Amino acid sequence: MDGYQVNPTSAIEIITGLAKTLKGINGSNWHDTFLGIRIAALRLVQRKGILLKDLFLDWTQGCCVVSAANKAATKAIMFFSGGDVGKSCSDVMNMKNMPINCCGNMRHLIVEACIARNILDTSGYSWPGYANGRINQIPQSLSSEAPCWSSFVKGAQLNAAMGHGFDGSLSELEKLYEVAVKGSDDERISAAVVLCGASLTRGSVDSIQIFSLHGMVPQLACSLMPICEVFGSYTPSRFNHPPIEHGAGDVPTVGSQLTPEHLLMVRNLHLVTPETLNKDRFRKRLSEVARAASYEPVFVDSFPKLKIWYRQHQRCIASTLSGLAHGTPIHQTVEALLNMMFRKVKGSQTLNPVNSSGTSSSSGAASEDSVPRPEVPAWDTLKAVPYVVDAALTACSHGRLCPRDLATGLSERFNRFSAEVRRGVWKPVFMNGIDWPNPAANLSNVEEYIKKILATTGVDIPSLAPAGGSSPATLPLPLAAFVSLTITYKVDKASERLLNLAGTALECLAAGCPWPCMPIVASLWTQKAKRWFDFLVFSASRTVFLHNPDAVVQLLRNCFSATLGLNANDGDVGALLGHGGISPVAPGILYFRMYRALRDTVSVTEEIFSLLIHSVKDIAQNRLSKENLERLKTVKDGSRYGQSSLGTAMTQVKLAASLSASLVWLTGGLGVVHLLIKETIPSWFLSVDKSDQEQEGPLELVAELRGHALAYFVVLCGAFAWGVDSRSAASKRRQGIMGSYLEFLASALDRKISVGCEIATWRAYITGLVSLMVSCLPCWVIEIDAEVLKSLSNGLRQWGKDELAILLISMGGIETMVHATNFIIHLNAS
Repeated sequence: MDGYQVNPTSAIEIITGLAKTLKGINGSNWHDTFLGIRIAALRLVQRKGILLKDLFLDWTQGCCVVSAANKAATKAIMFFSGGDVGKSCSDVMNMKNMPINCCGNMRHLIVEACIARNILDTSGYSWPGYANGRINQIPQSLSSEAPCWSSFVKGAQLNAAMGHGFDGSLSELEKLYEVAVKGSDDERISAAVVLCGASLTRGSVDSIQIFSLHGMVPQLACSLMPICEVFGSYTPSRFNHPPIEHGAGDVPTVGSQLTPEHLLMVRNLHLVTPETLNKDRFRKRLSEVARAASYEPVFVDSFPKLKIWYRQHQRCIASTLSGLAHGTPIHQTVEALLNMMFRKVKGSQTLNPVNSSGTSSSSGAASEDSVPRPEVPAWDTLKAVPYVVDAALTACSHGRLCPRDLATGLSERFNRFSAEVRRGVWKPVFMNGIDWPNPAANLSNVEEYIKKILATTGVDIPSLAPAGGSSPATLPLPLAAFVSLTITYKVDKASERLLNLAGTALECLAAGCPWPCMPIVASLWTQKAKRWFDFLVFSASRTVFLHNPDAVVQLLRNCFSATLGLNANDGDVGALLGHGGISPVAPGILYFRMYRALRDTVSVTEEIFSLLIHSVKDIAQNRLSKENLERLKTVKDGSRYGQSSLGTAMTQVKLAASLSASLVWLTGGLGVVHLLIKETIPSWFLSVDKSDQEQEGPLELVAELRGHALAYFVVLCGAFAWGVDSRSAASKRRQGIMGSYLEFLASALDRKISVGCEIATWRAYITGLVSLMVSCLPCWVIEIDAEVLKSLSNGLRQWGKDELAILLISMGGIETMVHATNFIIHLNAS
């Protein structure tokens, strides 16, 4: 929800799947599940100052959220007062006889969203404390005299005046889309007015996020590709040129690694037979939208110019530029763009990227009026942009172009340089206040606040001052050029769009550069905009972890300690995520703001797994004293004391497993979960040291707790990845991955292979895993091979877990019926 990532899957579908997972595994009801979501959402809002999606967030969104929450609360009051809850809530918001305490909160937003999507009915309005107050008298004037958005939703003809209540919900977007495509000329104009107004209110980046929330990014991409292919081939003479000062060149992508091929594949999957979607209202909508555009699948080969440009773009990121031959069309475009961008540069030298001597047939610098804008198609311009930027930066590094002229020229065309900076292609430049801006005035202040932010992590922070203290700070040339460009923009409403785009790109570029590039950028920008100090310094502080693997490990240890209370403090999610403060920042927030930039996710995942294993022993030592452990060992099973103490430890163990599974899923997603279940965990069971396997006493209890922790961890990881049912596309891979893993467990139970872990750990793990699958994940059990079920059931029976063994084998269907019957007969006979 931080806005950095664009998902092809609807946020509604993602959150629904996660909510079902947590409800099932925790054994809770929907009421408690929604209350948990509400608390999490309130915590998110409270920490909003830390989780800003970029440097230049439009804070009017906060007002929109408050307004929507108030309207949701109003609907509940209208419902109990006998009013028509189908009316637009904006129709009643100005009524003088509304109760004062009808202010809404995140709970109202969540419930209203669920009711709108038929997940809940209006019984949610009757939840305790949900509707505060009643309206004594509903005015008769509350009618459709004036056209309002609710009138259009109910079927009235659309006009531009109705757009005030449009909130961007999926059903309303679909209805508006239908009018825009099939309506009369007047209705089409009105639809365009409403959509453009919503786009201007939220901004372009936010519009993409809205598409992402509704799962419409693949369809949007499919609709834009033919437009780009056709109009990108036209020469600019067919279009009106916007003023130069309103254009900032190529739009940096919002953090996403989605490829055109993947987006089209997801869109094509929406073209499924409607008969299979009767029970899935949301997916049926996606299918209808996709089929409205075309009944046929679409492939990237249909857009050859887009495909060629995208492959060039990928090559530019992967390696240095090469292959630009003199006299080719792309070379001519490069020269034309360079002449246009740097027309004010004096002298006869050119920035020709082919001729390294700096000479050209060009005769001196042209005047501003004598250099026309290149009349070339957009695709040709996009192909030339990497070479243009490369030539400009090369000229600056060799002294043929001064930094001021470089920043001025790049204001018309800029691109991303992260990959080249990471490869060390560009040498650093001195931020001395002469050629480049100087951060020295604010650098020590930034360093002091970074230390405050990271105060509780135990991470060493390298000094921001250059070695020796006399030389000025340095930045890689592309970053120096980019930050010099961005600080020339005015910080006002007119420049907001440019700052939104450039700010995200600047943060990503600076975070990928060596330490202390991001703190230097923060120092420069906070000299210009002091109100962004907290966010900029926080962004700078997180880059400590991007360049130091040991710091990441230390941060993960802090996450476990805060959550489990291992440092003599009470641990919980609040300690992990904090309550919005910035000095110091809670360890969970630090991790959530840097994990996407981690490159070696496999190593981080293995470290999380290792921390889980060791945390069980820490829980036993911290939560249960040595005396209590001894008493647990000697007290008979079923005693109140033993059950209470073991229950306390089990609660902490489940919390540790939940934290571990969440961190693994966030860090590496589906890929690392598959690797974990296929390789990491089986290897651990086979290679664990047996030295203390036969020891009794507290170690046996720790071993048992470790088995329960691993069972809970594996089930949660799998549920996050595949879901608890078979609705998601990822669930199709569950049977293969989990089937192979359970075969491994069955082979160990049949003693075909030997495990190396403690016997107590092994038994607790198998018992806990099967118990969770039987009680919470019946869809998983149905997919298990019958022979594997028999082996698991036999193993449980040998350990005296007869009831669990019967439950497991009875869920295997017809193929295991005979085995289940024989099992029951044998059990009764004994």
